[in-house]
Amino acid sequence: MAAKDKRRVYIILHQRGALSFGVNRRRLGYAAYHWGIIAPPKESTGRDCYLFDVFDGHMIDPATNIDRNPSLVWKRRSRSNINPNLSGSLVAQIMIGKVPNDVTFQQMDASLNTLPVPRKGILPEENCVTWIRLAIGKLQEEGWAEQFDIDRFLDFSLAYADGRTGYESKRIFNYTARPMKPNLWWVLSRVMKRRLSELLG
Repeated sequence: MAAKDKRRVYIILHQRGALSFGVNRRRLGYAAYHWGIIAPPKESTGRDCYLFDVFDGHMIDPATNIDRNPSLVWKRRSRSNINPNLSGSLVAQIMIGKVPNDVTFQQMDASLNTLPVPRKGILPEENCVTWIRLAIGKLQEEGWAEQFDIDRFLDFSLAYADGRTGYESKRIFNYTARPMKPNLWWVLSRVMKRRLSELLG
């Protein structure tokens, strides 16, 4: 992989249905969205993105159909073959850095695995937002994210997601000082989706 083809690091925000709107949005604040991290190659072609997040929902094993999280505690997730464009709930994808070419999925996974997962029944409440705050700090420590004020970034990301909810354009934002060319796969998928919508009327 050429030096200019480094993986990008994005913070992603997913809509949580009715929890992302109105009274629920104001009550939940940051937690009105689900937050995570993806690291796609510069020219993503589908299922080639790394994903890191924490999750407190049911986790059904596709091979056994057994729920691996029946108690609904917070668990960490990491995958190396995600296509974020397949998600209908993803509303914001904000670039915060790039990963050197010699850094593997296993290295990123091991680094983020040092962070504590959120705990249930703790005040102030712990959730994916408390984890993402720690994760951004770890990414900055590793040199995989640029240095910036994390609280200010979270405020910006929340406002950006609020403005994006329900729209298809400008999902991706570059928060860094680095140039970022549009991902061709993402652009084509958006054009095809818009064209299909026009044809269906």
